[in-house]
Order: sequence, then structure tokens, then C-alpha cells
Amino acid sequence: MDIFTALKAAVSEENANGELPDFLVPPLLAVAENPQKYHPKEDLVRRLLAQVQAFDPYAGSGCFSESFSADDIRKTLQELG
Repeated sequence: MDIFTALKAAVSEENANGELPDFLVPPLLAVAENPQKYHPKEDLVRRLLAQVQAFDPYAGSGCFSESFSADDIRKTLQELG
């Protein structure tokens, strides 16, 4: 499975499980469904995938949290352009 397919699957799974907020789904799917546009920035797409997979709506509330927040995902989306 390529990185873009994996991102699309992770977004769908996390949203269906009620973890990933609905407002993040459209911009994440826009990346996942446009590999030709985002292929040059594949390192950021990999980061985005990791953030989606480790998303936690309560990220940052613990001392040693290894999860990611909506703000983390938004920052990566901004870097992607």
C-alpha cells in the first residue's frame, strides 16, 4: 500500500472510530487523493500519516504524550500548502 492509500485508509478509520474530528477529514483526503501534487513532499505526507494514526483528542494533556493533536495535523497541512 502506498503512502497516499495508507493515509486515506487511516483518515477513514480514525474518523469512523470517532477519534478524528470531521473538520480535518476534507483537507486530509485532499492530500490523500492527490498523489501527483503531493508526491514531491512525501516526507510531510508520511508525517501526516503518523499524526493521523497517533491522533488523540486529548494530546498534550499528559507529561510524556506521544500522540498528536488537531493543531499538529493543521501545522503539517499548512506546510504541505
